[in-house]
Amino acid sequence: MKNLSLFSVIALLALFSSGTVKAQNLQLHYDLGAERDFVTSTFEYGKFTEKSNTFMFLDMDYSRTDGAGLAYWEISHEFKINSVYDGFAIHIEYNDGLLFGDKETPAFGLPINRAYLAGLGSPLKIGNFTINTAIMAKYFEGYKEASVDAQVTLVWFHMFFNGKLTFNGFADFWSQDLYNNGTKYGVFLCEPQLWYNINPSISVGGEVELSKNFIIPDNGAFMARPTVAVKWTI
Repeated sequence: MKNLSLFSVIALLALFSSGTVKAQNLQLHYDLGAERDFVTSTFEYGKFTEKSNTFMFLDMDYSRTDGAGLAYWEISHEFKINSVYDGFAIHIEYNDGLLFGDKETPAFGLPINRAYLAGLGSPLKIGNFTINTAIMAKYFEGYKEASVDAQVTLVWFHMFFNGKLTFNGFADFWSQDLYNNGTKYGVFLCEPQLWYNINPSISVGGEVELSKNFIIPDNGAFMARPTVAVKWTI
């Protein structure tokens, strides 16, 4: 698949990190809704140390009878400016994807423009809850004119009830020339997840994919797409 493969993910991880992997998991989601009715797989990787953080995910929507209908992935890395956990960090990120269309239309392979991001990150503590934040400049490829935009990212992970419940997810807000006509639109993507941990390896739960202007065929509507899922923590 052009510009998107697990081999490229592994190669980037090898460049960005070393040592023992702290957390990785494989999820299978059943997407609810009349226009959905398909399975999505998600692979997540995270490593967090005193000096750096690495996080990535790879989503594959199996919405076509002949294969995947959407492939999207992100990888981010933070170099902490000092070894203090509460300090600022330099945040870099890469996004890429490919949209093939739904099961009722011929595959058309519309790229989700690859993007490069760089900025500053810092954890925000609210009581015992920590949200990792980043403010970044975002450069898109594939436009008639160079497009430098802005993005704000929030990432969180918290466990409750002696580790039996996990609440995690991310939210992205950015600007983008969606139609390559010089007009900027606000884009929103958020995926909060809630899991019941049967044991350290197996969890059941799901997520709600909240988005606006992320997928052009949604025509600018605010979308809320729930799933039910199982997760295998490796």
